[in-house]
Amino acid sequence: MKASGGRRGILCGLAAAAGIALTIACYYPGYVTSDPVDQLSQARKGIFSDWHPPVMGWVWGRFDRVVPGPAGMLLLHNVLFWGALALVADTSIEGCGGLAAATVLGVGLLPPVFALLGTIWKDVGLAAALLLAFALLLRADRQSSKIALLLALPPLFYGFAVRHNAVVAVAPLSVWFGLLLARLCGLGSRRKALAATAAAAALLAGFAGLRGWVTYGVLRARRTYPVQQILIHDLAAVSIATRSYQLPEFLSEAGQPSTVEELEDVYSPDLIDPLFCCDDTVPRFYILSDAGRFDLLLRTWLRVIPRNPKAYLPHRARAFKRQFGIGGPEVCFPFQQGSDPNALRITFQPGRLNQWMTAFMSWFKNGILFRGWFYLLGAASGLGLAVRSEGVRRRASVALAASGLAYAGAYFFVGTTCDFRMAWWTVVSTLALPVVLAGSYPERTGQGGMRCLRPSP
Repeated sequence: MKASGGRRGILCGLAAAAGIALTIACYYPGYVTSDPVDQLSQARKGIFSDWHPPVMGWVWGRFDRVVPGPAGMLLLHNVLFWGALALVADTSIEGCGGLAAATVLGVGLLPPVFALLGTIWKDVGLAAALLLAFALLLRADRQSSKIALLLALPPLFYGFAVRHNAVVAVAPLSVWFGLLLARLCGLGSRRKALAATAAAAALLAGFAGLRGWVTYGVLRARRTYPVQQILIHDLAAVSIATRSYQLPEFLSEAGQPSTVEELEDVYSPDLIDPLFCCDDTVPRFYILSDAGRFDLLLRTWLRVIPRNPKAYLPHRARAFKRQFGIGGPEVCFPFQQGSDPNALRITFQPGRLNQWMTAFMSWFKNGILFRGWFYLLGAASGLGLAVRSEGVRRRASVALAASGLAYAGAYFFVGTTCDFRMAWWTVVSTLALPVVLAGSYPERTGQGGMRCLRPSP
């Protein structure tokens, strides 16, 4: 049956509401691990550091005043995520409300998606926010809507602000934003490309400036130099490969690893944590807090790494391979189950729905649906199809696929753990991509797409 736009939107909204209700019923009040517990602790004290970008912690603090604990962020993330899915389906699927609603639930209830929606991770916040920004940009492109274009800015900034590496995911969406802005301003094709590039660069610079102002000007976050994890991890790997201690001398003092053999005791390509914690059975590194020492560490990395590509690149390849589930019988940490013990005494008591859903999703946890390489391949294939299409379909699909690919690809150089969640935006964007590629955007492109078949009279 063919549905009007209003009826289709209602059905998509009802599907999103059902998805939110099911997620809340399954996961309430939400899972927490050490990272979100640290973020909430900072928010409650009003004392922030930049180890985790504090914007999410600040937002969480506002919800925590009304509903203490993780429940407020659980609701926020799911409203953003399911609302975005509904908007993408309503915008892309012409005529058929039932198909659009089924698409919302079909994507949102897939095990690699639903399994993470209950955990209060910044990875989930990033993906939910960027999906909403994408959905609004898609609506702006199809309907030439300045309102939708402007409404895309808050979730785009939030996605940019909640992870240190989010810029690579936001950049392709920013270029699309610039193209839409240039078109809505009535610029010609030559001026449009230049204006779009300038607008994208200005948007990213503006986001960076706003995030910095909020982080250090408003919240007065303490600088902790989180990139030190990556630098020390890389230098430890090169030291082991070259059998020569390549880290700054001060890192070998005060009971820290001072020999290649001691580095071997704490180094793993899969996980960075053993370098720094969590016991004193072997020497481990301390977290740097001194700007001068961090500067020396950075200069050491810039000197050592370019001279040792044969040691650095295999180390990075091993980490990337493990993170994206390339080979091996098991996926590294596919999803969280329950809340970890924590000082805030946040607990989770699994109900029957949670137990059933967890058991169901566990059937898939080591299969292809939880292997990041599958989504890398899907995004690359989708990008290939996107560049061969036209109009709205091309612009939207290229932006979405490029965002997911860039975000995942950057982990070759900055990955610190093999958790499946780290590339969850790539997972979500790749699963949304077929909906956009198969969509119908007749008023802009004249192309056919996914729509209901009308019965013959």
